[in-house]
Amino acid sequence: MKKVLLKTRSLPIIKPWQTKFNLLRTLVRRDLEARYQGSVLGNLWLLLNQISQLLIYTYVFAIAQAGKAKFKSSTSK
Repeated sequence: MKKVLLKTRSLPIIKPWQTKFNLLRTLVRRDLEARYQGSVLGNLWLLLNQISQLLIYTYVFAIAQAGKAKFKSSTSK
């Protein structure tokens, strides 16, 4: 199945940005595929890593805020 490239008219300013964006997208895709190629979950590790970081930071900062609130209430008496 051949990809059909549509020729679009664009401003001369946009053309260099478009080629750089396509290059960046290709390089990022290759990097992610190479990084998680041998793993069991593949590219799902990328998502799981970000979700786990979010949960850990939320938990840690929730404990820090609770401790800060307890400290303020105990010192204000």
